[in-house]
Amino acid sequence: GVRSGHGVILAGPVNTGKTFLKSGIVGALVGGCSDASAYLSQQDGFNSELFDYALWFVDDGSMATNSALHRLFSEGVKRTVANRNHRVNEKFRKAVESPWQGRIFIGLNSDAISIGGVPNLDGNILDKLMLFKAALRHFKFLSAPEMDAMLERELPHFARWLLDWTPPAYVLDGADHRF
Repeated sequence: GVRSGHGVILAGPVNTGKTFLKSGIVGALVGGCSDASAYLSQQDGFNSELFDYALWFVDDGSMATNSALHRLFSEGVKRTVANRNHRVNEKFRKAVESPWQGRIFIGLNSDAISIGGVPNLDGNILDKLMLFKAALRHFKFLSAPEMDAMLERELPHFARWLLDWTPPAYVLDGADHRF
């Protein structure tokens, strides 16, 4: 069955492919993605549309605009990554508890303001997150139709490679099997 998994934070300069990785590759491999910024920062209680997707994303550093919002966002990320059951609240319907073990992907630019959107890393959240820094390599992306065609052509082959890939032992050794 599906197990809990780490939240991913990817920070880096503009034009390094953060959004492309999130939407074009990971999102496409898991059936799409949805912006969970308002829900994770407890700014929107109606969240049912999020549960149609296995990948929730946050794409900017707006969570760093004030300390109260940042605290709520940090708590929301921790709660969502750590828990298997979540309250699903659809407008004009009774809220219900429902299982969801999707993933969170936070993409941030690496400037001082945007990087402030990283959730608070104190307490016991750090073991629930993987933090990555994008390389300082700017890409010249193709046009949107060309990118779509490339993904349609190449993504199924990448997915097959991932399914056939056996992770090396050092990736799995000592791993916390909760995530």
